[in-house]
Amino acid sequence: MTAHGDKKAAYPSPSQEHTIEPKAERFQNENPSKTPKPAPRVPQLKAPHVEQITSSCQMYPLLHPAIANALAEHQRFHFHNINSEKGFINYYSTNITGKITCVNKLCTRGTWGTGRVAIRIRKYPNDRYNAAVYNQGCQKCKKLGRLFVDEQTYIERVSYRLKKWTGVDEEPPEYREKGTPPHREDLCEGCKAGICMKGVKRNYWEDLDGF
Repeated sequence: MTAHGDKKAAYPSPSQEHTIEPKAERFQNENPSKTPKPAPRVPQLKAPHVEQITSSCQMYPLLHPAIANALAEHQRFHFHNINSEKGFINYYSTNITGKITCVNKLCTRGTWGTGRVAIRIRKYPNDRYNAAVYNQGCQKCKKLGRLFVDEQTYIERVSYRLKKWTGVDEEPPEYREKGTPPHREDLCEGCKAGICMKGVKRNYWEDLDGF
């Protein structure tokens, strides 16, 4: 008390001053057994890859950039996203290579290679194109397998055909026969659709479509 009866102001001494802790630190001090959870990690997306198929027929638009790169010096084509036999102005049927895995869990066939995956390359108006690739069935259980196309042969055959249709004279790559199981027309979706070359030995770059 002062002489005038006033109360002395209760100012805290420096040692009594409180510092404001950051929210996270105060939470840790009050709850030592509970620490804030770190922010969830955002998964990094992988580069686009070619989707493998188990359907009878499939197109591969994700391979179009590689086709466009192969055609860069000649003509720019756009991928036609509609898988249809209607409206095309040119077509060509050939084969590419690939591997097939049986997806039937009760079958023991596993994976096998094939040098005769049927493919139909089509050209549409306004510099558009697409290519339909046909699947095959398992020789053991007869069910459709999962087709893994060989991207190199796909790109070679499609780009070569598009160049030829635009008047580019290019020597075709050498075709090499591979030791794969005999072609089964009854298991080939391309044969069923009437577009497969049915295993006939020929130059795969020979123009048989009449265009």
